[in-house]
Amino acid sequence: MKELGFRRLDYDYCLYIKQDVVLVLFVDDGLITGAEDQVQELVDSLHEKFLVKDLGTPSSFLGMQITHTKNGLHLSQSKMIDRLQKDFAIENCRSIKTPMEVNFNLSDAQIDPDSPNRKLVCSLMYLAVTTRPDISYSVLYLSRYLDKPTHDAWTAGKRILRYLCGTRHLGLPYNKGSKPLEGKSDSDWGGDRLTRKSVSGFICFHAGNPIAWHSKKQNCVALSTMEAEYIAAGSAAQELVNLRGVLSDLGGDISDGVSLKVDNVSAISMMCTFTNSKRGKHIEIKHHFIKDLCLNKVINIEYISSNDNVADIFTKSLGAEKFEKFRSFFLN
Repeated sequence: MKELGFRRLDYDYCLYIKQDVVLVLFVDDGLITGAEDQVQELVDSLHEKFLVKDLGTPSSFLGMQITHTKNGLHLSQSKMIDRLQKDFAIENCRSIKTPMEVNFNLSDAQIDPDSPNRKLVCSLMYLAVTTRPDISYSVLYLSRYLDKPTHDAWTAGKRILRYLCGTRHLGLPYNKGSKPLEGKSDSDWGGDRLTRKSVSGFICFHAGNPIAWHSKKQNCVALSTMEAEYIAAGSAAQELVNLRGVLSDLGGDISDGVSLKVDNVSAISMMCTFTNSKRGKHIEIKHHFIKDLCLNKVINIEYISSNDNVADIFTKSLGAEKFEKFRSFFLN
């Protein structure tokens, strides 16, 4: 690619850019966007050096269906959901409104070594990281039982698939817009009933479109909601710093700090002050990464009401009304 004049991005080694042409590679698959004549020039050059197949305007990529809309693109995976429905024999299932019951808890029941739970959960993981952020928390929860495939875990996995079957039409919208890069983070507190560790969740938007999200159990026990939210914001900030770098590599304006919205006033106060309170003296050094970013104005922390914080969907199982409200922020 260097011979063709392309530059690999510092913040994403799968992205290459030359003038207005951007190439993204994933193993032996790739997408090209840019001016039509420049794209064709690149395709011709690749044909001279490699055995490549030009599929034209893409309708799918890595199992994701690409639909071109009036204002942009729509990514979905209804075909994969249909295949999973057939593979796990739940064709005649009744659809449900949420992927997991509120306050759901699995007990350490007898292990069923013949359960196909691992295969199902791993398939659901792929959906969660590609086009279905709405199942991120549910899949995270079940991933804890990959080495303990109980009947209850299998039933919970099938519930997620039933939910997907009823919402197979939903996907990620990518429309034209001018909104800057921003993130929203949240955390529960001690939600894991066995370890009492909390779950961090965040989602990042650019031009109003969802571009990154995550649900993860924290690696330490938080002693307060403030501490749990502080740790969650740090995880979101790491992703925002990377995305900010990608935008810079692509020629975007990053002169202003990136907005990160948090719904805990005490956590915000701790992030934005240089001093360390008694409540935070014990927190591991790595979690103070967020404080450094705030003080250097790389990240701008803003308060958001808990009722409007979409990141809540990544930290716990919600009731249907709240779940559907937050889901509408990033899926349609």
